[in-house]
Amino acid sequence: MAREGEAGFSLIEALVALAILAVAAISLLTATEAHVARIAGLESRALAQIAAENRLAELELGLVGDDMVTLLGHRFVIDVTRGGTADPEVERIDVAVTDMARAETFRGVFGFLASPAGGTGSGEAQ
Repeated sequence: MAREGEAGFSLIEALVALAILAVAAISLLTATEAHVARIAGLESRALAQIAAENRLAELELGLVGDDMVTLLGHRFVIDVTRGGTADPEVERIDVAVTDMARAETFRGVFGFLASPAGGTGSGEAQ
């Protein structure tokens, strides 16, 4: 039979073990929070990409879309920039998307469209 002072763990040993477990638990929670934040950012970027591609498709079809769209509960503001190219009959379209919740702008997509009226901007046939 064990003597009185030798049975089980002492209070100090139990406290040291609890401190080690607490530090390990905090490290695990920190890593989990970082992972969740990365996943949320990935979701926002994927939805922003979809919003940008949708806007480019709308422009190709000649449709006018809203500057603010909602996808899966995320609100995005879409900014379309038109620019020239070496060919006056073709214009470059750049679409950037801003996630309203995160205040983060994603460079979306770019494409090329035929300029109206051959790039003259007057709308008259030549």
